[in-house]
Amino acid sequence: MPIRKPTSGLGRAMGLAHAALVLVILALSASIALVTSPPAPPTTAQLAPGSRQVEGPDEATESPEPTAEAENPYAGIDRSRVRRCVGDPPRQTEDPMSPPCVPYWDGEDNGGETAPGVTETQINIVMPGGIHQIVKGINGLVAHFNERYEFYGRELNVQFLQTEEFLSQLNPAQYAAYAEEIDTEMNAFAVMSPSDSAMGTATTLYDLLAERGIISVDVGAGTRSAAELNEGPNALYQWSFFEPDDVLQQHFVEWACTNLVGQPAIHAGDDLDDDTRRFGVLVQRNAVGASFDPSVLLAGLEACDADLVEPQELTFEFGASEIAGAETTLARLRSQGVTSLACVCGNHFIGRMMIAAEELGWHPEWVSTGIGSQASDANLAPFWPPEQLAHFFGLAPATKAIPLPERPWFAAAREGDPTITPAYGREQQSNWGRSVEQLYLSLLIIASGIQGAGPNLTPETFAAALQGTEFPNPGAAAPPLYQPRVGFGVGDHAFIEDVSLTYWDPTIRPYDDPQLGTYCYVNGGARYQLGGWPSDTVSKFYPEGRPDDVSCW
Repeated sequence: MPIRKPTSGLGRAMGLAHAALVLVILALSASIALVTSPPAPPTTAQLAPGSRQVEGPDEATESPEPTAEAENPYAGIDRSRVRRCVGDPPRQTEDPMSPPCVPYWDGEDNGGETAPGVTETQINIVMPGGIHQIVKGINGLVAHFNERYEFYGRELNVQFLQTEEFLSQLNPAQYAAYAEEIDTEMNAFAVMSPSDSAMGTATTLYDLLAERGIISVDVGAGTRSAAELNEGPNALYQWSFFEPDDVLQQHFVEWACTNLVGQPAIHAGDDLDDDTRRFGVLVQRNAVGASFDPSVLLAGLEACDADLVEPQELTFEFGASEIAGAETTLARLRSQGVTSLACVCGNHFIGRMMIAAEELGWHPEWVSTGIGSQASDANLAPFWPPEQLAHFFGLAPATKAIPLPERPWFAAAREGDPTITPAYGREQQSNWGRSVEQLYLSLLIIASGIQGAGPNLTPETFAAALQGTEFPNPGAAAPPLYQPRVGFGVGDHAFIEDVSLTYWDPTIRPYDDPQLGTYCYVNGGARYQLGGWPSDTVSKFYPEGRPDDVSCW
């Protein structure tokens, strides 16, 4: 089967024109009556593309018996298909990050095969590197999105691509073979973020898929700059939950230059905590695929006169138990008087470097850059030396950890499969929750684009819908959830643009998890945008231990 070609420029123009219609339609959400109980026609039906507006009767007065279809405002409406909206302005589900609500579509013809991977009845989505333990969770999520979102007569059809190894362990020839399979055998419209995308190597696969006109949604490290993500040749097909790595480096620079540079390393071990900070930068180079680029972080620290030694690059192989040269590199940094380490890397890399540092008996500050799921996965932390974790703090872009039943991804999975209970979640392997949440966030972006695109679903209408939709964002970056503010502006391919601060507390058990030790949040999980970082956060990581009157969450 020949490689599919990206849609033509004419298709893009048609998609943009259709997106304008979508925006007009979604703007009606401000006047829709909220439906909070089992599905019933809204007082004013918010229109999906191709729908018709229906004015509901005044509930306070008794409506006369209609004498003709024209006099019956509900004529032809299948009440069982009306989806319940949540909030004001109405959004699609209880998740505050969900898009504006489209409760009903009364069209009959959705255009059928509007794009490769799209048929009259389904939309093919592929998850590379599927893990058996999360099949139940992903099935619950798929059922949730198919039930709660408007896909215009279609349903998500999620398929698992079973790979021989994690994507981060593949060679380029294997990437090409899997891209071929995803395209020609699985006929994918879009691909979800793989389970090991925090390694940064998935971007190689994404590029190959984009050449075939297949959308990818990443919820991992990325290793891609903002210019590449937003303006590169494959931008139409590539989307990310997190900000690109160079933007996270900008966050780190702005925060570190106003909070850490020129100050004592108070979060380091006893032999270093009186020394003025001298920074060392570790850089992950992947044996396969794309690697990390620290240039923005290095330039920013130099611009604010940070005491900075030469950056150290090391090659990472996902399956290896240690990083070659780790102890030698760290011994060199120690001899240079480094007090504080920043890592442009994924979380597995920094964990292995901590193990090497413990072998040396060296306890510097580990300052999270937020890149590669750093400071966002407490389930990995038990594998890291607690003596090193005691000195770990910094940026955390991921959503705040809250009790399992209250997390939107868990509620969605349980809604789709009621047997997914908190007890079930606690019984799974340690990374089950993180993996299912990652898939949920991928599907949230995919479902938002599909719903906003309307029946004529193509990569162009998908992109126009995401970048043209104004997400409601109730309570964004505020208590109790402190969820990120989400949305894609024109030319923007990253879903969030704010970051929180965390530190490790070994005395706290995480929500719904028997392990001891978790990440705590500065200021309850408050999130900050570029240009808005405060200068008084360094004392709130509590190097002498968190006070009893300060909540971890």
